[in-house]
Amino acid sequence: MQLASPSDPQIRPDGKAFTYVYKGEVRTSALPAGVQLEPPVRGTKPRWSPDGTKIGFLTNQNGNSQVFVRDTRSAPSRQVTFAPAGVTSFSWFPDGKTIAYIAVDAGKDPDPIVADRDYRYARIYLQPIGERETRLLTRADRHVLSLTISPDGKQIAYAAQTTPRNRDAFNVDIYALDVATGTERELVKQPGRDGEPSWSPDGRLIAFHSQASSTNYFEARHVAVVPAAGGAIRYITQGRNYDVFRNGNAFAWSSKGDKLVHCRAGTP
Repeated sequence: MQLASPSDPQIRPDGKAFTYVYKGEVRTSALPAGVQLEPPVRGTKPRWSPDGTKIGFLTNQNGNSQVFVRDTRSAPSRQVTFAPAGVTSFSWFPDGKTIAYIAVDAGKDPDPIVADRDYRYARIYLQPIGERETRLLTRADRHVLSLTISPDGKQIAYAAQTTPRNRDAFNVDIYALDVATGTERELVKQPGRDGEPSWSPDGRLIAFHSQASSTNYFEARHVAVVPAAGGAIRYITQGRNYDVFRNGNAFAWSSKGDKLVHCRAGTP
């Protein structure tokens, strides 16, 4: 519908500009004046590179969304992913030279479709900027929903459900992946939905959304944290009389990693 409503604001690492989506376009403006810095481009989900010199975003290309990167200093946008089934989301590595993205297995849906067979899983891929070759990171048959990259770029924490089926949307756990070796470990394994992991700036903790082992759709949603090395889960907002949104960027770490800012739903 392309309603005239700005969304998904992302502040440049130096705090002097921001990018956002408006009417299906990625726009960039200065802070605090709001003066437009770059001509708008078609796309969604803009994300700054760690050094603030590039913006990655999704653009529909031949029926599939692919990651494009725009150098804010000179060159026009260029396509950096070529996933056959398209990209659903992506994140920058700290070096600004590589991204990790989520894409569904390539191939056509089977005909006839038989229940509980022939799943096409969403998996994580590693893509160096400027190279055509990509590397598959998650080989286990799990349907990846979201990911976060550690501050040193050596690990990825991701949320995945057991299959792509809608009924498994409340069977989501969090795993940690070693980028170099491909070794995986369970980080949060419990009943219910645990998603949208976010690494703290100091690399010690991972925050995520959780319904605290409940499989009840109407159960309150919380912000929880777990040590990056594994351990006990703390439910930061449990016991409050409000519900925490779990969609989009509903919480964020402070620059020092000692606070979490989050959105909430319901009556305060």
